[in-house]
Amino acid sequence: MKNTIKLLGIIAIIALVGFSVVSCDDPKDNATALALNTWSAEGNIPNLSAAHWFSFNVTTGTTYYFWAKDTWTLDLITSGDDDDYAWLALDLEYEDGTSIFKDKAPNSNTSASTSSTAAFFEATKTGKVYMKVYADKFWKKFGLYRIAVTSNTTRATGH
Repeated sequence: MKNTIKLLGIIAIIALVGFSVVSCDDPKDNATALALNTWSAEGNIPNLSAAHWFSFNVTTGTTYYFWAKDTWTLDLITSGDDDDYAWLALDLEYEDGTSIFKDKAPNSNTSASTSSTAAFFEATKTGKVYMKVYADKFWKKFGLYRIAVTSNTTRATGH
């Protein structure tokens, strides 16, 4: 009888853990849709463990560039106060989970960079892409940001 109660207790714990894992939400389910060629993604990264998810559609053969208004950008193009802005990193993946890149910095100059650290890619599939925006783990600077995705090498206009 004692062993039966132990066994039932273990089964109950396993079931509880299993149900809690199954019920975890995928953050991509709540991704905000982006419009291309405009400053349509903005927010505040409140800490180093926070991330925001965005999505947009891509076409095979088109190259996409990622731009930011963040600490790095403000240092380069303005003499303004950048204390409230994050230092960003991006992860990108196709809808099927295939990684496009991880931990890339958005372009921040007035023309796109094709360096190995700049965020751009040529789509090899047509469909939806998910973008994770978070504070760069090396610089450890969180705060405000604005992101634009363009299908050309020109920085988005506006903000």
